[in-house]
Amino acid sequence: MVVDLTEVEDAPAGEAGRESETASLASLREALARKRKERREAERKVAALREEEQDLELLIEGIEDQEESARRARNRPDWAGAFKWDQQVERLLAQTFRLPGFRPLQREVINATLSKWDTLVLMPTGGGKSLVYMLPALVEAGVTLVVSPLISLMHDQVTQLAEVGVRAELLCQHTDKDLVKRIHDDLCSPKSDLRLLYATPERVVKSKTLISRLEKAHKQGLLQRIVIDEAHCISQWGHDWRQDYTKLGFFKKQFPEVPIMALTATATRKVEEDIKESLHTQKCERFCKSVDRPNLQYEVQLKAPSADEANQAIYDVIAQRFPAQPGIVYCFSKKEAETVAHFLQGKGVRAKFYHADLDLYGTDARGNSGRMEVFEQWSKGRVQVVVATIAFGMGINKLDVRFVIHHTMSKSISAYYQEAGRAGRCVPDY
Repeated sequence: MVVDLTEVEDAPAGEAGRESETASLASLREALARKRKERREAERKVAALREEEQDLELLIEGIEDQEESARRARNRPDWAGAFKWDQQVERLLAQTFRLPGFRPLQREVINATLSKWDTLVLMPTGGGKSLVYMLPALVEAGVTLVVSPLISLMHDQVTQLAEVGVRAELLCQHTDKDLVKRIHDDLCSPKSDLRLLYATPERVVKSKTLISRLEKAHKQGLLQRIVIDEAHCISQWGHDWRQDYTKLGFFKKQFPEVPIMALTATATRKVEEDIKESLHTQKCERFCKSVDRPNLQYEVQLKAPSADEANQAIYDVIAQRFPAQPGIVYCFSKKEAETVAHFLQGKGVRAKFYHADLDLYGTDARGNSGRMEVFEQWSKGRVQVVVATIAFGMGINKLDVRFVIHHTMSKSISAYYQEAGRAGRCVPDY
């Protein structure tokens, strides 16, 4: 028998080698575990250092903000004091707008925006927000751009301004093409009599031609200010969030010297911060008026179980307490608005319904008046009651509204406050 002595002799050496390799692999794994532990410790230290760094940054930022606030407070003018444009402002108030005096905070806001300060204005519904940008628009040459979410509101304000001899225009998807061209041309003309240009946020964001014209107007010193009405629409925390509102921050970047005025009737602190951050106006001057409306009276009545009984109760309130006086009935759905309106019509009340499915202008196939026609008829007293969904909303500026009835409760307290606040705007001081 022949034996391979090499294999016999190598066998023990192979086992020893394998044992050595196993020991080496274990050692490597232990080393890897140590390094991973060291890395985790280092990451914890880095995270702790990062937190300390952020805390220091916030502390420094807070101190700098306090110093900046103190500096601004020292340099802040007395907005209720005397300014070089006082006589002109008083003359415009009396002769153009035919008002006997200012409501609280109106003069202060006007002085701040004419001083080229960015402003955040919180006034209750009916507090006179529109005057604080309409009047300054007439003090200097050039145009004030007003961004608003509601075409009916803008159309109403353009009409009201025309009645007092002020040229204002509206840019929206319904504007005639020839008028659009004329507006674009007038924006850049020093001889133009255009003082206020209203536009929807969608139009502003998506129209490159409009932005180009605004840039040209800015270079010529003709862009006075930019007004963001219903500014709570910027915030997702607001009750009327609009996506295109969040894209309006480009104004401050493209026109840094042009004052921006943001207006709203309802805004929590979170919404305020969202507005300032989105518009890049963190250092704006804030004007806030109490939301209390002492001239309004609120009642809660038990709603009848059947639709006819509930509608009869609404009719009884209108007929017995507000005969021939204008008002609004809010409903949850479009169908409810139509049903309640038809019920009131059957009782002899001059009522019409209003909701988003109606055409904006003209008459639809069913013979229903468009939203603008309903709004105008109600504004001029030809219709007593508008029965509406929330589509009949922000910015309604009819002074003699005597009642607001909710057939169904609003979706939120903020929405209810806005809707109820459309009554009682004839009171001069609140």
